[in-house]
Amino acid sequence: MKPAAAPIQGARGREGDVSTAARRIRASPPQAQPLPDLGAAALAYVRRGWAVLPLAGKVPRVKHGVHGASTDPEVITAWWRRWPSANVGIRCDGLLVLDIDGAEGERGLDLLQLDHGRLPATAEVLTGRGRHLYFKLPAGAVARNRPLAPEIDVRTGSGAYTVAPPSRHASGVTYRWAGARTIAPAPPWLLALVAPSPLRSAQPAEPPRNVSSYVRAAVDAELGALARAVKPGRNIALNKAAFCLFQLTKGGLLTEDWARAELIRIARDIGLPDRRILPTIDSAWRAAQPRTMR
Repeated sequence: MKPAAAPIQGARGREGDVSTAARRIRASPPQAQPLPDLGAAALAYVRRGWAVLPLAGKVPRVKHGVHGASTDPEVITAWWRRWPSANVGIRCDGLLVLDIDGAEGERGLDLLQLDHGRLPATAEVLTGRGRHLYFKLPAGAVARNRPLAPEIDVRTGSGAYTVAPPSRHASGVTYRWAGARTIAPAPPWLLALVAPSPLRSAQPAEPPRNVSSYVRAAVDAELGALARAVKPGRNIALNKAAFCLFQLTKGGLLTEDWARAELIRIARDIGLPDRRILPTIDSAWRAAQPRTMR
């Protein structure tokens, strides 16, 4: 009768090691799934130093809009875990982005370059209707958001954002970079066109002429309410008055220069600091739609 085979040395220990490893694997938290392409792109923009925000189409999903944009990777990751299909917005700190829509925008850009000179080659995004051209703002430069020509708008500064690749346009087209992503400095002529109205003069501007009594009454009411505003409602009052005046301006009933000059003068009179005045006025300009009053 053959003797029983001796147990293999160490088999029990190895079995115990395997069981322990299996328990550790089961106890380990699951590996986080990679972010979708949109979230990964948002993180890439953050690494470039840009603050980003999630968008529903072109509308901010976060509570404070563009002012809620973040450069915190953990915040960005949480946003795109919650909204994996959210479009990506880049806040335009230090950037000046030309938003050119369609054939009319391209014609307007050609005319601007005929008058002022060619724009330098720079980073370009192809959009659902046209393209975005990215430029750097020089340190200390101040620019305002405004239309440069029909179907050409400017997006610049901390109060503005631009939709970035690989966001999806309502038409189904995906935003994409065209070629190199090197961003050129904004040329002097472009900076001059987007320079804010000067704040140095607080003298009353020449009042508008040939306006109806209804328009004059509306203007007087809005500016009067602004002049009576006190803390903490001064900035709200400025935004409301600017919005109403710019509705009339875009409706062809007032001139923009006069409206801006009066808003600036009264805002300074009630003690608003210059650093608050222009962003508020520019925000109201972007939001206002043409209004007619006969």
